[in-house]
Amino acid sequence: MAKADDSSATSDAAMAWYKAMQKLDDVRQRYHEICPGRPKVRYGHLHGQPIMISDTEAWTFMQGEWVRVHLADAAHKDGLMTEQTFKAIYKSLPPLPVTALQKQ
Repeated sequence: MAKADDSSATSDAAMAWYKAMQKLDDVRQRYHEICPGRPKVRYGHLHGQPIMISDTEAWTFMQGEWVRVHLADAAHKDGLMTEQTFKAIYKSLPPLPVTALQKQ
């Protein structure tokens, strides 16, 4: 009997998680509608270095400074991660240059 209860609880938790993710996607979409001047930023790593990517440019942090890199070099999806994971891994990064990742 406990097995059925565990399965039901797991199913309920999965449904709650799915609904939360849908709501988060809705919030992100609305944010980009409200703030069209802010490009969508993706986070990741490139050869072990942190990288931030928009549709028009990419920046990586290496040798103590942010350096703009070619989008073709940065466009590997296998190195992408969530913003939260990025910030947890690369906690002590200085901010990007003021002109970086602006909508063009």
